[in-house]
Amino acid sequence: MKLRKIFYILASLCFVLSACESDDENNGTGDVPNGALPSAEFTPNNLPDEPYAEDAIKIVAEDEDAPFYSIELMGDGHYLLCLTRPTELPTKAVCVDKTANGGFRISNSHNTSAMRTRIVTDENGTTNIGYGNMYYGAFEKIGDRKYRLSNGCEIELQEQSRAIKTIWYSSPDGLVVTIKISIYDNVLDDNTRSLCRTWNYNSIEIWGYINDAYIVHGKQTIVDGRVEREFESSMSDWEEDDILDDDSELCYKAIFSTNGTYLCFFRDGTAEAYSWEWSDEKSGTIHTWDASEYSLDKQDHLYSKIRFAGRQMRVYNDVSEREDGMTSRSVTVETLTAAQ
Repeated sequence: MKLRKIFYILASLCFVLSACESDDENNGTGDVPNGALPSAEFTPNNLPDEPYAEDAIKIVAEDEDAPFYSIELMGDGHYLLCLTRPTELPTKAVCVDKTANGGFRISNSHNTSAMRTRIVTDENGTTNIGYGNMYYGAFEKIGDRKYRLSNGCEIELQEQSRAIKTIWYSSPDGLVVTIKISIYDNVLDDNTRSLCRTWNYNSIEIWGYINDAYIVHGKQTIVDGRVEREFESSMSDWEEDDILDDDSELCYKAIFSTNGTYLCFFRDGTAEAYSWEWSDEKSGTIHTWDASEYSLDKQDHLYSKIRFAGRQMRVYNDVSEREDGMTSRSVTVETLTAAQ
C-alpha cells in the first residue's frame, strides 16, 4: 500500500533537509483537515452477515506430510488454500537523494510489501496468488460440514468433539486422506463482524508534513472503473508519482477474515496477503503485518483506526517520526464500501 511508502519518503526527506540544514521550501500550515482524523467514538456497523458467515473457519494441518498447510473458509463464500507454510520474501527500499540543483530525487519503489505478487486465475475461477502455493477461489457447501473448492478439492470436517480433530481431504488427482488438524473457529462479536467481510475500494487520500508544515496532498478515487486524481504540494520538486501509485496499482478489493487474514487485490493483477488483529478493540484500532510469520520488517507493521458509517468503512493512519531535530508525519485515509 502507498501509505507504507509515503511515511518512509517523508522520513527520508526529513533526514535530507536536516543534513542540509535548510528549510527554505518548508512552509505552510500544519493543520490537518478534520476529515483526515477519526472520530473519538468507535461504533460497529449494522450490516447483515455475509451468506457463509456461520461456515467461516480456519484449518491448519498438524501433520508435516499433509498435502496442504492451511484452509480458510470465508464468510462471502471464498476460501484461501495454502499448500505450504509462507516464507519471508525480500522487500524494496525507498530512497531520497539531493540533486545537483538543490532539489530531491525519490526512487519510486512501488512494492514495499514482502508479500505482493502477481496472480493468475484459471478457467474455474481459482486464483494462484503465488508465494507459498496459495490459492483463492469460491467454495460450495455440499453437505453438513462438507465443502467443494473451486480447484476440485473436497473437504469434510470430522466429528470435532473428540480430543483429536481431523479433516477428510480429497484432492483433484484422486488423493484421499484423513489429516490431524487444529481449528480456529469464527469469532462473532459485533466489532469483528463489522470488519470481517469483502470490501470494495473507493479512495485513498494522503497528507504529508515536515516540522508541522504542510508539504503535500494527494488523492485517488475510483469512479465507475476510472481513477480520478488530486495533487498539490508546497515544494516544487514533488510530483504526483512521488506519493500516488500508478492508477493500475490501486487496490480494488480487500477482504478481512474472522481468523486474522487480510487480502488486498490490485488493478495491475497483483495481490498482498497480510495478517490482522485487534490492537485496541475498544478504540477500533487494528494491527496489520506481513502474513509471513517470519517477517520482521517494520515497514509491514501498521496500527490503523477504523470507523464505520452505513455500508462504508474508513481506515485512518497517522504516523510521525522525529530524527535529528526534525519531525515527519503522514496522515492517510482509505474509504471502502461493503461488497453486495
